[in-house]
Amino acid sequence: MLDQDPQLRKLDPSYKCEFNEKDLTGQAQGKQFKALLKISPLKNDPQSGSLIELTVELPFHLALVRGLVQKTLEEKLSHSLS
Repeated sequence: MLDQDPQLRKLDPSYKCEFNEKDLTGQAQGKQFKALLKISPLKNDPQSGSLIELTVELPFHLALVRGLVQKTLEEKLSHSLS
């Protein structure tokens, strides 16, 4: 979902994504940010949903674009999950 996204590439063209399907974890890292993703089923029943935890580390000089990064990621997740 996020690996080849053109909007995210505009924010940091050098980032690379990896996802471990077995552990339901992933990471993305570039020159401008680092992100960790973890998906946890809410119950043993897949129909009951999952909790998605996304932690993004931005350097201090990018604090002003924090809202843009958050909005972009939320839109991507919402689009992918709908």
